[in-house]
Amino acid sequence: MCLQLLALSLEDASYVKTTKQQIIKKLKYPDNVIKLTGNEDRYNLNRWKNEAIKRLIERYPPNYRKMVRYRNWTEAMKYFEDQRKKICNLD
Repeated sequence: MCLQLLALSLEDASYVKTTKQQIIKKLKYPDNVIKLTGNEDRYNLNRWKNEAIKRLIERYPPNYRKMVRYRNWTEAMKYFEDQRKKICNLD
């Protein structure tokens, strides 16, 4: 459930990022500002993804942390998708 919420939050953040890029293009900001803004947004989203997984794992009781089967965003989303397929019989 927590991983699903994180994935949905990322979708929302990506939507905001895309909307922001469209707006600054419509306002005819200089190309270098548009590129810089895009780079900053990508950096911040990647940082958020890594921190979100790290903080989620830190919330587990110490004895259970070693049972977590992911350590980063990519592994967490793969684990989430695999579990979703099992639960929904999508294999």
